[in-house]
Amino acid sequence: MSYADMLKKIKTSGEMKEVGETINGITKTKDGHLRIVLSRETKEIENLKTAIKNTIGNEASCTRLSDTAEIEIRDADEEATNEEILEAIEAYTKNKGSAKIINQWKTNRGTQIITASVPTSAINTMLNTRMRIGFVNCRVKRKLEVKKCFRCQGYGHTRVDCTNEERSDHCWKCGVVGHKSKECQGQNCCMLCKEEATDDHILGSYRCHTYIMYEVKENSPRRAQQVCTGWQIKKLDMGKLKQIVKAESDSRQASCQTAAAGAENYCSKLTHIADKCMPRRNGKHNKPPVYRWSEEIAQLRRDCIKCKRSYQRKRRKRNEQECTEEARLYKESRKSLVKEIKIAKAKCWQQLCLEVERDPWGQPYKIAMKKTVW
Repeated sequence: MSYADMLKKIKTSGEMKEVGETINGITKTKDGHLRIVLSRETKEIENLKTAIKNTIGNEASCTRLSDTAEIEIRDADEEATNEEILEAIEAYTKNKGSAKIINQWKTNRGTQIITASVPTSAINTMLNTRMRIGFVNCRVKRKLEVKKCFRCQGYGHTRVDCTNEERSDHCWKCGVVGHKSKECQGQNCCMLCKEEATDDHILGSYRCHTYIMYEVKENSPRRAQQVCTGWQIKKLDMGKLKQIVKAESDSRQASCQTAAAGAENYCSKLTHIADKCMPRRNGKHNKPPVYRWSEEIAQLRRDCIKCKRSYQRKRRKRNEQECTEEARLYKESRKSLVKEIKIAKAKCWQQLCLEVERDPWGQPYKIAMKKTVW
């Protein structure tokens, strides 16, 4: 029965019209078969299958297609039969006849590598565990599918898109014209890697440079890191600020033709004044300093880290005399840092206790509710 005859019977059948709402489309395959595409919401597939069989009759068969993927099974013993392999695979697919062995080849270590086709719904459960075939726990991985061109024997494209020279009559093993790889007696020579320094391998092996491919995709642009701008108000020098403002007011002002130019000139002068009388914020750290932190503690910490690094360098050189002196300086600097931190903690605690009496919803309340850093 031809494709046209089957399509006419399905379109004119009254039984098919009752279940036809679940059909999204009808297409013709390369082999001339009729393929029916169903919607994702279709649940009563058996009713549709029965209706198709009743419409077409015994002249054609009806089979259900499913998405499949190829897996590669390694470490299986070379005496493992097809029945044992299919039984082990179908233990994961839970459906007899859903798996199919595509290829098998033996290795030099008494094992064999098996390529099989399985439903995509069961492939995740197979990859997470080892498959037991006979007395061996075999490794399972998904086989990568790389596009291959049978015109130039290259990878990454097909014959339709190929613009390279014709190499379909070349041997895959030695790259010479006139025979096939099964009949080849020559040395391994990859025809695609002749320009490279290493071409002593067959086409498509793991050493082939052309076979190793990667794809670069344009992802969404990353958000730029926010730079902390502004000045440290706590370090404002009021005396220097007054001097700079007085000097700027005494100087002659240049006339601006437009309001935008005047505003830009005014902002640049303010920035210049702020840079002169206080330092800018450090944009490296977004976290605010702890409540007890001060410039004295920061300087003691820098000195302590400096002594520690000097001590570690001397210790690596194994100079005992200099190492002893550096260790003493490091211990003294660390002791001074710890002592200053304890004093700052005690002083801040007293300030918080006094502030609770004055303002119960101020800094002590924020610290207790973890709205600020202590």
